[in-house]
Amino acid sequence: MEKRRKNYWMSFLLALSLLFGGTASSALAQSADVEIVAPTFFVAGEVVTVDIVVRDHPNFRGADFNITYDPYIFTYIDGQTTDGSSWPIANFTDDGPGSVNVLLAGAAGQVPAAVETTLLQLFFDTADMIPDDSYNFAITYDETDPSKGIIDDTMTPLILTITGESVSLPIRVTATVSTGAETGIIEPAGESFFNAGDTPTYTITPSDCYGVLAFTVDGEDRLAELSNGTSGGTFTFYPPLLNGDNIAITVAFEQLPGCRLPGGCPVILPSENGTISGPMICNEGETPTYTVTPDPHYEIDTFEVLGDENAVLTDNGDGTYSYTFAALPAGSAIAATFKIKQYAVTATADENGAISPAGETEYAALSTPEYTITPNPLYNCVIDTVTVDGADVTGTENYVLNEDRTAVYTFPALEGPAVIEATFTGILNITVTRGIGGSVKAVDNEIIDDVVTVFAGDDQKFKVTAKEGYYIKRVKVDGEKIPLDEDEVTSFSYTFRAIDADHTFKVKFGEMHTITAFAGENGTISPAGDIMVADGDSVTFTITPDENYVVEAVTVDGTEVELTDGTYTFESVDANHAIAASFRRWRGIADIILNGGDYDYDFRIIFDELLRIIQLYNSGAYHCDESGMDGFAPGEGDPLTDYACKPHGSDYDDAEMGNAQDWVIDFGELLRAIQFYNSDGYHVDETTSDGFAPDMTE
Repeated sequence: MEKRRKNYWMSFLLALSLLFGGTASSALAQSADVEIVAPTFFVAGEVVTVDIVVRDHPNFRGADFNITYDPYIFTYIDGQTTDGSSWPIANFTDDGPGSVNVLLAGAAGQVPAAVETTLLQLFFDTADMIPDDSYNFAITYDETDPSKGIIDDTMTPLILTITGESVSLPIRVTATVSTGAETGIIEPAGESFFNAGDTPTYTITPSDCYGVLAFTVDGEDRLAELSNGTSGGTFTFYPPLLNGDNIAITVAFEQLPGCRLPGGCPVILPSENGTISGPMICNEGETPTYTVTPDPHYEIDTFEVLGDENAVLTDNGDGTYSYTFAALPAGSAIAATFKIKQYAVTATADENGAISPAGETEYAALSTPEYTITPNPLYNCVIDTVTVDGADVTGTENYVLNEDRTAVYTFPALEGPAVIEATFTGILNITVTRGIGGSVKAVDNEIIDDVVTVFAGDDQKFKVTAKEGYYIKRVKVDGEKIPLDEDEVTSFSYTFRAIDADHTFKVKFGEMHTITAFAGENGTISPAGDIMVADGDSVTFTITPDENYVVEAVTVDGTEVELTDGTYTFESVDANHAIAASFRRWRGIADIILNGGDYDYDFRIIFDELLRIIQLYNSGAYHCDESGMDGFAPGEGDPLTDYACKPHGSDYDDAEMGNAQDWVIDFGELLRAIQFYNSDGYHVDETTSDGFAPDMTE
C-alpha cells in the first residue's frame, strides 16, 4: 500500500511539473509568479492543503485581490499568511463559476515585498477525484488604495494555472475491536487504504473462551457473512470498493459461557437474565473481583462460589454487585441465578365507588395488570378522576370507559412501583320544559329526553332563543318566575351555579303580532312602523296633526274608527293589524272664513264671544285693531289707517234682509250670532246670507 501512495504522488507532482513546462520549482521561477507546494497525501473525504507561494514579485506587497474559480475542483479555500494568521475565503458548493474578494495582510498589516510569501492555501475537500481540466486563478490588485502598498499602476497580475489529472483517490477502511485486545483481534487492524475496485479480505480471530458478539460494516450487521460465524473467520468486501468510500469495521467479542480460561481463573457458569464478569487470566492465591449484573427489571436470586460456602455479594450502588476472592483456590467456579423483580401497585378509591383489585398487589416487572373502576350506583355516581402516580390517565389509550359507567385501566409494562387512585362524583339532573316558539340549549352539554346531566359542583348555562314571530313569555327555575328585562324577550341566558341538587328549568314562548302603524303627511302616529305586540297584550297609538292641521280619518284594518283624546288602543291583541291616519288643513285658518265672533277658531260662539259681538253692536261701529282679542276694536276709526283688515264675520251683506257689510253690527246680524250661540256651533255654508249655518257638521 505504501508503494501505491508513493506512485500516486509521483504522478501528481509530474502533472504539476508538466503544467509549468518543466520541474515545478524551475518552471515557476521563470514563467509564473507563484509556486504550488505539493501536499503529502490525499485521503478521500478529508481536507488536503496545497500552498500557493509568491516568489519575488517587485510590485507585490499586500492588497485586496480577486480569485476567479471553477468549483468542480476546489470545494473549500482558506487564505493564510506567513505569520500564521488565516481567514476563510469561500466554501464553494454551487455549480457555476464565481469570484471572491480577500484582503491579504500579515501581522503588520502588509505582506513584505520581494520575499517568498505564502499567498494563500487551497484546501481540497473532494470525495472522488480531481478532474482532468485547467483552472485559472487570476489575482489582481486594488490600485485605488495607497495604503495597500501598491508600487505602480502598471503591474502584471499574478497568474496561476492548474491542470489536474484523473487521479483516483485511495479508499480508507478503519477496523477496530470494541471489547479490548484480550478478547480477540481483526487483521488488518486500524487504517488501511485501497483503490476503487479492490475486494480486500479481513480476518477475525476470537481469543480463547471468546466468540464474536457483533460484526458491523459502516453500522450494518454483517455477522452472518463471517466464514465461521460467531467463531470468526474471514470477511471479503463484495461488491468491490467504490471511489469516495470511507468505511468503518467494528467487531465485538464475548466470553463463552462455562469456558475455563488458562491461568487458573474460576469457571463462570452460564445463567439467563444476568451476567458475571471479571478477570480472564488469574493465578492461584490472587484476590480477583467479579461483578454480577442483573438484566433490567431482574434481581439476583442465588449466588454461589465453589470453595466459599459463605460467599456474600457487595452492593455497588449502581445496580451491580461484586465478589472478591480472599485467596483464589485452584479449580474454583462462580455462579448466579436471576429472577424478575416484583413491583407493588397500590389502588385506592373514595367512598363513592370502588377499584379492583384494591389495596397493594405485587406484579412481575413488565407485566400489564388491569384495574376496574366502579362508581356506586346507589348514589348515581360517575368516575371523576383516575390518576397513576399523580398523573391523569383518563384520556390515554390504556383507559376504557364502558357504557355502564365503569372503566378499565390497563398498566403499560410495569417498570417500578405504582399508585392508582380513583375519585367519583354524583350526577344531578336538570329537567327542561320548553314550549313551541323557540329553543333552549344547554351550553357545552346535551338535553337528552328533556334532561341535562351534570356533575355535582359544576355550573350549567342555558341559552333561550325565541323564533321569529315569538317572544320569551315566561322563565321559571324550580317553579320561581325569573324576571326578564326588555332586551331579554327574544334571547335570554341563565346559569345554575355550583349545582348540588336536581333542578327544573321551564320556558314558555308567546306568539308576537305585528301592528303596522302609518301616518300620512302633516301629522304623526306614535309608535310608528311595524310594532311587535305579545299575544293578549294591549297597545295604544297616539295620532297628532301638525300645526294648522286636523285629523281627517283613522282606519284600522281598512275600517274608520273614532279616536279618544287623540288616541286609539288595541285591546288583547290576538292577530296582526294595520292602523293608518290621514290629516287635512284646518279650514278656519286659511281656506274658509270663520265667523268673526269665533276668535278661538273652534266653530262655536261661546258666551264671551257673544258678549264681544254685543259690545260691537252697542258701540254702533267697529274698526281694525290687531291688538284686540279678535282683531277689532269698538267705535269708529280713521278711514285711512283703521280699516285695512277684513270686516267682522258677523258683519255681512244681505240685500234681502237689508244688511250691509258697513263696519257696523246691526240688530239682524246680532240675532245671527245669538242663533249660532244657541245652536252650540256653526259650519260653513256658502248658500246662506252670511256664509255660515247653525250646528257643527264638519
